[in-house]
Amino acid sequence: MPASFADSLIATAESDDAFVWRDGKDVVVVRDKPLPPRCVKCNARVTGAIKTRKFYWHTPMLYLVILVGLLFYAIVALIVRKKSEHAVALCPTHARRRQAFIFGSLAMFVAGLFVAFSGADWVVLGIVLMVAALVVGLLGGRIMVATKIDDRYARFRGVSKAFLASLPPLPAHRRS
Repeated sequence: MPASFADSLIATAESDDAFVWRDGKDVVVVRDKPLPPRCVKCNARVTGAIKTRKFYWHTPMLYLVILVGLLFYAIVALIVRKKSEHAVALCPTHARRRQAFIFGSLAMFVAGLFVAFSGADWVVLGIVLMVAALVVGLLGGRIMVATKIDDRYARFRGVSKAFLASLPPLPAHRRS
């Protein structure tokens, strides 16, 4: 009988062939490998379809390029960023919470557009609403944040303590 995905994760976690670990507050995973089928926000078991998500990262030193120009930074960041894809699970509760943040911020952005174009007296309030909508959507809708992606591994923050505690510690020979 074939082993389930969770069983294979447990088996590999006990061997040297594991591909996901904890390192302090970080999750370290081999690039493009799935995370365990548990919600990264509460560690609840997730059944059913798990979405594969793309994560991007570039060195923080690249933010200095903004001093040259925002458009130049955007072009350079698109060229040099590193990508890693992972199956990341969210339980129904956290998936709904994420959707609420995304839809709420979209509604707030549209309201900001409406307010900004309803008269000269309201432009500043409309712009504030649109910027706030972007911040709320980006912070509330994110699942986890890539802190580093290199040629072999990806590091993430923003998962629950319970999820981290369920992972094996990063072996010393895997530290990068």
